[in-house]
Amino acid sequence: MKSFGFSQRALVVFIAGAWLAGCGTMPLPSNAPQGEPNGAAGSSWVRAEAKTGSLLYVSDGSASVYIYSYPQLKLTGTLKGFSQPLGECVNKNGDVWIANFGAQEIDEYAHGSTKRMATLKTDADHTPYGCSVNSKTNDLAVSTWRGGSGPGYLSIYKQSKGTPKTYSDSAFVYAIFPGYDGKGNVFLDGVGSGSAFRYAELPSGKTKLVAVSLKQSIGYPGEVQFDGKYVAVGDQTARAIYQTTGGKVNGTTTLGGSGTLYGYFIAGKTVFGVDAYGLGVYNYPGGGSATNSISITHPFSVVLSAK
Repeated sequence: MKSFGFSQRALVVFIAGAWLAGCGTMPLPSNAPQGEPNGAAGSSWVRAEAKTGSLLYVSDGSASVYIYSYPQLKLTGTLKGFSQPLGECVNKNGDVWIANFGAQEIDEYAHGSTKRMATLKTDADHTPYGCSVNSKTNDLAVSTWRGGSGPGYLSIYKQSKGTPKTYSDSAFVYAIFPGYDGKGNVFLDGVGSGSAFRYAELPSGKTKLVAVSLKQSIGYPGEVQFDGKYVAVGDQTARAIYQTTGGKVNGTTTLGGSGTLYGYFIAGKTVFGVDAYGLGVYNYPGGGSATNSISITHPFSVVLSAK
């Protein structure tokens, strides 16, 4: 898999980009160019056989989400018409949620389908970045950014419907990725003042984010995902995934390559990771070199919808 092209010059995690017309400037991931207007990118398509097998959904940060069969890694469909699709998450039925950043909405697709099942809107001045689904209650947690006028939110949509309850912490300049553990607690990473790493927990049934002091230096916050035992916290710049319990780090998975690790998804003993040029398949928690890979232009996030 090719390495992140910016590694040969100064690492830029964010670039300045237009947020929405009239809403000021919002920093965007460096591999996410300005998206096309929602619905303007052509027709979506998925092969009929896709519905019967496991699928990898890879967002490109621009206008499309690519669907690959797994383990074959064959392109089997493309969802189009997004305006900067960023983070993704999947529920226990295999339905995939996609944070449609530029459209200020979160879109749901059934496994192997081109038809949107549901669309949830964010507040008028917030845009969605990442998401996670509570496997027991089907609640949807979404991290949102606010256009230059305050910290982002952690928004919880009960049973993935309706209007969310929102939670904020003034220590977060940007809320990046949320992740549920197996008990319904939500963990959130992000960036604070001076670009410092921030990490917090919203305990199940509580109404306030609680700061967590992670005993690990993080270059830039990555995905947060429960791996079945630990809450895994990613570091984009170190290409590392830390297995944590509260603030304690119990183990480290380092993925081979020199590129920035934008997104990852853990599925049992396998982890899928994407950098600016492709997707790699790795052993988990062993890490190391990729066992397989796909060349993709500017992927941002990946999830597995299993069958």
